[in-house]
Amino acid sequence: MKLQSLKKNDVLSKLVKHILSSLDELRRCKPADDFIIGQRYAYADCLELLQSFSRCIDFDIEKRYPLE
Repeated sequence: MKLQSLKKNDVLSKLVKHILSSLDELRRCKPADDFIIGQRYAYADCLELLQSFSRCIDFDIEKRYPLE
C-alpha cells in the first residue's frame, strides 16, 4: 500500500511540474490568441484541483499566473 501511495505522489508531482512548465511557456505567447487564453484557464483550473491533492503546490496560483 505504501509503494502505491508513493507512486501516486510521484505522478501528481510530475503532472504539476508539467502543468507549471506549460504555463510558463504560455506566458511568452501572444495573449490575444483565444486558444492560448483558453489553455491558460484550463491549466490554472487543473492546478487548483491538484492543489487539493498535492502538497507540491504551495503558492497562490492566481497571483503567480494571473488570468487577465
